[in-house]
Amino acid sequence: MVIISKDALRKIKTIGGSELVEKMIDVFVHGAKEKIQSLENRSAWQEESFFEEAESIGHTLKSSAAYLGLTQLQKIADRVEQMAIEKNKLQLDGELDLLRDELIASLSSLIELRKGSI
Repeated sequence: MVIISKDALRKIKTIGGSELVEKMIDVFVHGAKEKIQSLENRSAWQEESFFEEAESIGHTLKSSAAYLGLTQLQKIADRVEQMAIEKNKLQLDGELDLLRDELIASLSSLIELRKGSI
């Protein structure tokens, strides 16, 4: 079960109202679908750019997850980014799977939240 920090969403709502929260969720959902597809097809990543791809995905998701209060996703994305920087491929593969799974769960939770009242 994904826990979404209501404080993070309240801060966004304070700044731009429900419309901004909805827009940020929509943007995240769109980008997350692309990231999931990329993670599922990572065997096609070029060997020389593997770590760059992983670092980029980790970095992007880390900040996006933080804005939306997806703390667990943020933590996993941070670990992915660090492992990619350290070029730790053995652990990175497992973390990328974990990141994909958490991203899918987070996506589902955000879509449900978006359908309800924000």
